Amino acid sequence: MKLAKFLKISEKRIVAIEWSNAFLRIAQLSKSTSGYQLIAVDAAALGNECVSNGQIVDYAEFAETLIDLLKRNNIQTHYAGFVLAQGNTIIKGVRYDKSLSAKGLYDALLLDMQKHISQGAEDTYFDYQLLGDSMQEGKQDVLLIAAHKSDVEPFEKIARMCHLLPEVLDIDSYLLRRFLQVLYPMDLQENSCVALVGLNTFSYKIHFLDENEIYFNDQKALGVNLNDEEYINSLIPWFARNIQ
Repeated sequence: MKLAKFLKISEKRIVAIEWSNAFLRIAQLSKSTSGYQLIAVDAAALGNECVSNGQIVDYAEFAETLIDLLKRNNIQTHYAGFVLAQGNTIIKGVRYDKSLSAKGLYDALLLDMQKHISQGAEDTYFDYQLLGDSMQEGKQDVLLIAAHKSDVEPFEKIARMCHLLPEVLDIDSYLLRRFLQVLYPMDLQENSCVALVGLNTFSYKIHFLDENEIYFNDQKALGVNLNDEEYINSLIPWFARNIQ
C-alpha cells in the first residue's frame, strides 16, 4: 500500500477511480512544470444492485462500467489510483531511533504491529511515512497507516479485472487536505477550523481541518434511501454532535 504524494507523484499518468452507491467516477491529471492539467473527468450510473453501502456487490457490472468509461475517454494509462475511507484504516504516530536504517525501521514496525492494530500482521496491509526529527533527541517520528486486507482487496480485484496496475491507494481525509492546500490554500487563524461535509445518497461524512491538519473525521452509513426531509432530519443532529 502506498501513500500518495500528490505534489511529488511520478511522471506516469494515473487515472483516479472513485464510486458511491449510484455512480462510478474517474479523473485523470497530467503533471508538468507549470502545474497540473485536467485531461479527463467522467461518470457513469451504476445499477441498483452493483454497489451497496460503498461495497462492490456485482464486480462484473462494475468492471464493465469502468472499462467503458476508460474507452469513452480514450484513457491509455494502466496505472490506477483508489481512495480508501479513513474510517477503514488505523493511523498512529510512532517514534523510533534515528539511527535505524530503512530495513531496520521496517522490521521494527512489523515487530510493533501488534501494539497498534488488533488484527494479525498477516491480515494487514500497512505503509509508513517519515515525519522528521522528533522533539525527543535521537528519535524520529513516523506515521503508520494500516488497513485490513479485506478493505484493500476490492481495489486489487477491480484492477486485475480491468487490466490496471494499482499505483496509489490514498486516504480520503489526506486527499482532501492536499486538495485544499493545492487548489484552495488558506491561512487559518489560531483556534479556528474548517469542516468538510460529504453527502451521498446512502451516507454522509465529515472532516475537520485545524491549521491544515485533519484532526477528526466521522462517517455514517444510512443503509436506506431517504427522501430529502428525512435525510436532513437525520443529518442535522449528527452534524451538531460532531461540531460540539
